[in-house]
Amino acid sequence: MVNRRGASALGCLVPLLLFAAAGYVAVGFGEAYFRFYKFQDAMSQEARFADYRS
Repeated sequence: MVNRRGASALGCLVPLLLFAAAGYVAVGFGEAYFRFYKFQDAMSQEARFADYRS
């Protein structure tokens, strides 16, 4: 038999859960940043062409 150091089958579960939680948070921040970028681009485009519309 192979001697184990007390590691259980759940030893890999904690890092996987932390990785999944970090990915979930990163996706949320990514979506918010993308919406901000689109808004910023739309506002700068409106400001650039504002004098042509008046």
